[in-house]
Amino acid sequence: MTETERRQTERFDLKLLALLSMMDESQKPVSCEVMTRDISSEGAFFLNCKPMPVGSDVKVDLMLFLENRYKLKKEKIHIHIKGWVVRTDELGIAVYFDRKYKIFPHNA
Repeated sequence: MTETERRQTERFDLKLLALLSMMDESQKPVSCEVMTRDISSEGAFFLNCKPMPVGSDVKVDLMLFLENRYKLKKEKIHIHIKGWVVRTDELGIAVYFDRKYKIFPHNA
C-alpha cells in the first residue's frame, strides 16, 4: 500500500446498479438510482449521485443479476447495506459501509 493509499481492502472496478436512500439538506427523503464505479468490502464510489455532505447517512441497495444455469433465467439479488458519505466530488459520492448487511432474493 502506498503512503497516499489509505484503503485496507482491495477495490474492484465493478459496475453494479444501486438504489441510494438518504435525507437531503432539508431532511426530506431522497432516493436515486446509480451505478458503482468501484467497490470493496468496506465501501464504494457511486457515480452521478447528487453531492451530499460528508458524514451523511446512506442506505444502499445493491442489485446483482445472476444467471441460473439450471432454471435458464436470471435472478436478482439485493444486498442492503447502511453507510455514510466519506467523500463527494463532481463525479459522485464515496460511501463507507457499516459491517451489518442483509442479502435477499428479489421477487420481481
